Amino acid sequence: MQMRIESATDQRDSSAAPSFLVVALILLPILFNAIALLSEVRYATPNDNDQIFQYLFIERANQAIDAGDNPFDHWLPELDLGFPEFFYYQNLPHLAVVGLYRLLLRRLSLLTVLNLLRYLLLLSFPLTVYWSMRRMEFSPVAAAAGAAFCSALSSQTSFGFDYRSYVWDGFGMYPQLWAMHLIFIAIGCVQRVLARGTDFAAAIVASAALVLSDLLYGYIFAAMALLLWLLSLYRAARIANGIPDWFGRISRISVRLGIVAGGALLITAYQTVPFLQRIQYINTALPNFPAQLLRERPQPSAVLANILDGHRFDYHRLPVLTVLIALGIVYAAIRRRDEAIIALTIFVTSEALAFPRVFLAPLFKVLPPLAEAVPLIRFNAGVDFGAIMLLGLGAEMLWAWRPARWPKLGVVAPIAILAAAGVIAFGERWAFYGNSARAMRASAQELRDDSDLAQIMSALKNAPPGRVYAGTRGNWGNWLSIGHVYMYDLLPLELFDTVMPWQTLSLNSPLLWTLNIPDSSLCRLFNLRYIVAPPTLGIPPFYRPVVTTSRYILYEVDSGGYMQLGRIGRIMPMPRGGQLSAINADWIAGPDLAQDKFIAFTSKEPSDFLLANLKSDTGSSQLGLIENEIVTPDSFSANVTVTAPSSKLLVIRATYHPNWHVSIDGREQQAFMVSPSFIGTLVSPGRHEIKAEYRSALLKNVLLVLSAVILFITISIGWFDSEPGFLTRMLSHLR
Repeated sequence: MQMRIESATDQRDSSAAPSFLVVALILLPILFNAIALLSEVRYATPNDNDQIFQYLFIERANQAIDAGDNPFDHWLPELDLGFPEFFYYQNLPHLAVVGLYRLLLRRLSLLTVLNLLRYLLLLSFPLTVYWSMRRMEFSPVAAAAGAAFCSALSSQTSFGFDYRSYVWDGFGMYPQLWAMHLIFIAIGCVQRVLARGTDFAAAIVASAALVLSDLLYGYIFAAMALLLWLLSLYRAARIANGIPDWFGRISRISVRLGIVAGGALLITAYQTVPFLQRIQYINTALPNFPAQLLRERPQPSAVLANILDGHRFDYHRLPVLTVLIALGIVYAAIRRRDEAIIALTIFVTSEALAFPRVFLAPLFKVLPPLAEAVPLIRFNAGVDFGAIMLLGLGAEMLWAWRPARWPKLGVVAPIAILAAAGVIAFGERWAFYGNSARAMRASAQELRDDSDLAQIMSALKNAPPGRVYAGTRGNWGNWLSIGHVYMYDLLPLELFDTVMPWQTLSLNSPLLWTLNIPDSSLCRLFNLRYIVAPPTLGIPPFYRPVVTTSRYILYEVDSGGYMQLGRIGRIMPMPRGGQLSAINADWIAGPDLAQDKFIAFTSKEPSDFLLANLKSDTGSSQLGLIENEIVTPDSFSANVTVTAPSSKLLVIRATYHPNWHVSIDGREQQAFMVSPSFIGTLVSPGRHEIKAEYRSALLKNVLLVLSAVILFITISIGWFDSEPGFLTRMLSHLR
């Protein structure tokens, strides 16, 4: 039997598939996901993954707006020792939920709005893929096939486009769900800018939105954009073929990318500039963790085998998508069209970056800090990006196939093959989503039936303020669960709607990962006022039972409150990276904690005031008294009386950050970080009114206004430039 793959010209004609096929390839997976994922919006039960924290960020942002605070920069006190999450963490997806919630006049709960938005994003991903691939000038068949199978990836590897990253029985990576859409849109727009010199505004806005949705995807996108730029330069040099204007072509392409990059950087400056300015206050708790991952160096053959055996794209099923991707790689290598080269280059480069010790070992010998600075394993997303485009090309190869003896098979066979692949791929997805739905139902039912939990929560909401501790993964917290949700994850959500004095200490705090049952010194250090534990746990005698049920006991401890008077035992320069954890671990294990001596950390030479206080401390046991302590989400206040003859250290048990401002009797006082990362200031003898409050940084607010102005100008240019006019002519020299 003779067969052929048509020439480029013939192929483009044959790729104009019947419209019914294109529509079916796009709409059938959307319809499937609409049914299979319905449980994601039917059951309002907490997730056993990062979704819990994403929802907490959303609730706090909404509360910040009600309180008149800056929703882009506020204090989140509920987790661990508190942290300004939105100062560092991407927040566009969270604020979108808050905005939609308010547009709907609060008729739906925040959790319902989040789940609905998540559901719609999961359903619409095929539309995004089709639109973006068509912008990159893939054929209708390739774009439709990429859309058909983009939601069917099943991977053994984490953090990619597999829907396990987003569903309830998965990882809860809500910001990445936005980024998954936006990286396709942004790449499609950037490719149009480089190839045709159009759509600058769309490329700028999409690129900025991507960075503000997921910072990690931002650097993945930057790497892809550089690849597109290099491929465009190569294409321009090849087309020029000795023409004197080749340098002008290359310059124009470079300027185009520079305009997009510059506009996106200006719009995102309010997030990125303060982030980089205060990056030293993000402690790398486990500095060797990335290096440990990289130290396990698989052989290139093992990486290739992981792809060929189907574990990379067809985990727990026949490797149907792997076969289509393989066909796409062959087809791209044969045809070498621009869009095929883009798909293949992104796929291969991302695979190399996702396994750097396999493919880039010499680079890490020269630049070892790179291994710890960037979690390159997240380039799995780039691999999936390229894979979706390649499987579209594989489907196009099937469509372009023409057996000479039976030409009618040229239509029937590709449809039959794609239908069979779809049945296998989505059949596995149906089973996976079904297991997730059953787990959700069971968890929701157990939460409803747990009357003991209701007693514990009611008691906490009516108790005086203090931190709540329900174990960590290293102790009883690992088996104190309700359904599929751990108690230490559930507490912040359950307590949030109260008048907000409560905070929880959970597994996220590196200092707490090694705790077993906190003793009196640790309860006092972290203000652990309430302990939730099972009845079978042996506890210290100073834990006082408050509520006892068949499943849980709520204990109260005399923890001393959020403020404490102490002494400066040592002065040290501000540590870098993971050094802080090691220093604090030694400090907690040493004698200073029992003597109320703290380490003062300074980012520059210690002031004379600090040095004088260190030298003048006489070691008097009577330091003073703290009264009338008041706690709000972003402030602490109290009356402090220092009875010692010299100034003493006031420690506020919340995470230090330069945006904390401490005033004594209405006058601002110097604040600094003390071990284990608390807020510290010096208080002179006598009675004083103390107030500490978190304030949004002035630089961030100024840049936020600038970013809004640049965004408005960019959108306006894009709007007016949609029709031929003076803006088009102004940019014509770049086209």
